[in-house]
Amino acid sequence: MNRKMEAVLRLLQGKSLDTPSRELGFEIYRLDEWQRKALHVIDSALKVRQGEAQRCNLNRNEGLKTIDHHE
Repeated sequence: MNRKMEAVLRLLQGKSLDTPSRELGFEIYRLDEWQRKALHVIDSALKVRQGEAQRCNLNRNEGLKTIDHHE
């Protein structure tokens, strides 16, 4: 795992900005920026998944309606 990823994972686990900054040698403003970007990407990924699940449910419901009409 690279140092940037390690730093961001520590922040996502709730560590303060000071610890990875001091231990890994990154500026606090960079760590803050990386953390915000990581959270944005995670949020976006979860929204996409949620949308995909909704589409799957719609497709499933349409499929069930089609089956009901053929019986």
